[in-house]
Amino acid sequence: MLMTKFVCAETGVVVEKFGSCDHFIADGPKGLYVLEWLGGHDPIERETIVGNLNDYGIKMVQYPNSDSEGRIWVADLSESYESALRIIRKHCQ
Repeated sequence: MLMTKFVCAETGVVVEKFGSCDHFIADGPKGLYVLEWLGGHDPIERETIVGNLNDYGIKMVQYPNSDSEGRIWVADLSESYESALRIIRKHCQ
């Protein structure tokens, strides 16, 4: 079982994925996050994600439900679902 190794870890939940697009939306402590999957475990909807989600850039994260790790890009911290969808549409055409 994975033990979180992140000092400043936040926990979120994958809200929505978009077919073959690598971008997805997660709900975390500061609202909605637009994330891009870069490698490792490819998360599924309703899966828990743990890592430094509160800061832009490339991050290593953990998925405790599947005992896996992955790499993501924190693309945006959005205030609403609609603004998150606008960003997703821009990247996933």
